[in-house]
Amino acid sequence: MEHLRNNGLNYAFYLPAKAPYIIENSYADLSQTCVVPKAYFPKSSIAVRLAARLTSTYRAALQAQVAHYFGRPFGFSAKDRAVVTADYACVSCFYGSGVLVKTTFQAGTHFTPCETCGAELWIRVTPGQ
Repeated sequence: MEHLRNNGLNYAFYLPAKAPYIIENSYADLSQTCVVPKAYFPKSSIAVRLAARLTSTYRAALQAQVAHYFGRPFGFSAKDRAVVTADYACVSCFYGSGVLVKTTFQAGTHFTPCETCGAELWIRVTPGQ
């Protein structure tokens, strides 16, 4: 539950209860996202007024979660664990300033921010052990 509340599950987005719109704590399951044709909605429902809207903070958080789930950048982030012990390079340092900053991450450990730039995106540059 703690991971769900902190949006630590990349396929879910936590929605806390907020009466009268959301009666109990819930979540959006991004793995179940699908297109619903407009024809499924009766014409009379188009005129229904908006009942609720996410705050700009929650909307930005949802956008980040959707981007992470569907359009995740190439590499490993702080939400990931190293599968093998290997050297990894900071993507931001390499593409942003042309500097190769390497760090060894042990298998099973989470990726941490780069000590040089603070970014959290890594690519593996040596074979795993």
